[in-house]
Amino acid sequence: RNLAMQLGVTSIPALFLFKNGQVVDKMVGARPKGDIAAFIKKHS
Repeated sequence: RNLAMQLGVTSIPALFLFKNGQVVDKMVGARPKGDIAAFIKKHS
């Protein structure tokens, strides 16, 4: 719960992408598999 508050999570699901310990992007809400794959690929 504390981490969710720190990250400002207001709804679920919430997917956060971290780089070097910092949030670089996030995706909130139910999404199709292709959207999630594109989200991850964008940062790889």
